[in-house]
Amino acid sequence: MRCRAATGLLRSSCAPTPSQGIRFHNSKVLEQARSSISYPAPDLTTMATRPGSRGGHPRPGHESPHARLLTQAAREMLAPLGCIQKGRSRTWLDDRGWFVTVIEFQPAGSSQGSYLNVGVHLLWNWSGHLSFDMIRRSEPFVRYMSDAQFGPEAARLASVAGAEVLSVRAGLREPSAVADVIQTRSDIAGWGAYHQAVSLALGGKGMAAQDLFRRMATPRAGEPAWLVELRQECSEFAELVAEPVAFRAKIERLIAAQRTALHLPAVHGSLPG
Repeated sequence: MRCRAATGLLRSSCAPTPSQGIRFHNSKVLEQARSSISYPAPDLTTMATRPGSRGGHPRPGHESPHARLLTQAAREMLAPLGCIQKGRSRTWLDDRGWFVTVIEFQPAGSSQGSYLNVGVHLLWNWSGHLSFDMIRRSEPFVRYMSDAQFGPEAARLASVAGAEVLSVRAGLREPSAVADVIQTRSDIAGWGAYHQAVSLALGGKGMAAQDLFRRMATPRAGEPAWLVELRQECSEFAELVAEPVAFRAKIERLIAAQRTALHLPAVHGSLPG
């Protein structure tokens, strides 16, 4: 596990590598990992087909005891908050229009039990997959020993996740709040800098956003393809940010396209204000 320290919404956390194609996009360390490790693009609408399943869904009565307890706990705690389960997976989403809080009850290979990862995915990117753009919370692995032992642990994990969902909602009422969080970091680069610049622009701080976009647009030798593409996009955004209406419309289109890629329902006017 790698530890990441941060301030405000980005709490200090230690987390295992996320499963189901969920990627980290925040600190310099995580971006270096992102460039060197390739996770498969997720299709979180179904479970992967495997022996004992039909069309990606387990046969009735074949759901593992610990998975059943996690699902039950999540339905009792997260569903009343408006969170949705992605198919029959162990990932739940709190869809807020322009961002999604991702709750992942992460398995650990063949071991029965679960980690808990909670993070924020900002929808104004074009990756086509879920990512933890801002880390909220990680809980260490809890091993399943029996229903009596694991049931309360599953309820605790779901309760922690629910509290994080409410805290994120309170902290990210406006896109401008993203910049307030990210600017506390000293290692802003890559996607983190992009998210901060977008947030600044949507918060009416066009000059600061333009300066950051321009700094991000400066190419460097030997960079991975994803960062080269990001810098090219930032170069275009550096010019567009001088036209707030056009910039906002561009961000709305990016959000709509990312929502489609993630199989989220279409929404009108995803950005508040």
